[in-house]
Amino acid sequence: MDTAWLRAECVRPRSTRSEGGPFARPTWTPYSAELRGRAPPDRHGCWCSPLGGGLWSPSPMRPQQHGFTLIELLLVLAIIAALAVAAFIIYPRVQAGRAAQNEADILSAFQASMKGLFTTGDYSKATTAVTAGANMWPQAMWNSPTAPTSVSNEWGGAVTVGPSTAAGATSATTPATYFTVTYAAVPYDVCQKLLPDLIANWGRVAVGTTVVQDTISATTTQYDPSAVATACGSSAQASAGGVTLTLTSN
Repeated sequence: MDTAWLRAECVRPRSTRSEGGPFARPTWTPYSAELRGRAPPDRHGCWCSPLGGGLWSPSPMRPQQHGFTLIELLLVLAIIAALAVAAFIIYPRVQAGRAAQNEADILSAFQASMKGLFTTGDYSKATTAVTAGANMWPQAMWNSPTAPTSVSNEWGGAVTVGPSTAAGATSATTPATYFTVTYAAVPYDVCQKLLPDLIANWGRVAVGTTVVQDTISATTTQYDPSAVATACGSSAQASAGGVTLTLTSN
């Protein structure tokens, strides 16, 4: 095979003017017939070789391959790790806030229902079974779908209702001016978020054995956020599987 054309530069055919004067249209004739048929000419009639930097190449160009650099991959992994850590930290807080708001709404609705049922203000017959049978609690808290006699909170802790004295003790007298709701197994983080929503609607609030607010008995206790944090996070409450809240009506 004759490869002389591969060594040629981009060769432009020479032109010769035909008769007719200097303004006559030029006619083009190939400079080298040897190159004809070896490579297609360009629009100017020029045969170009790849070695000479021409426009035509007998071998196709390899497609360019694109990909991520190591720095780009490390940057993506760092962003994913940061998002995972943020979700791990923030999600439990969001869940605790949602649970606290849900329980606060349930207790607020229950208190209003109690005052609507016991219109005389005598709560001596207030029991868990009575309140469950009167549909004062959401069905999700019932222990039986048809004839509930007891209820449990979102964390499986028992919820009990009974007549109470101003000091939060069980009342055996008639009439009983107050009633008490006991919430067991409340998580620590929910306890801290739930109590600020309860203090305005309940006269006496106790976390375990620690009274954090008392506005109805002879020994009053003003609400103290620092005491709430300590009581909700006590080791005794944590070992019992959660915090027990005792709420007495006002």
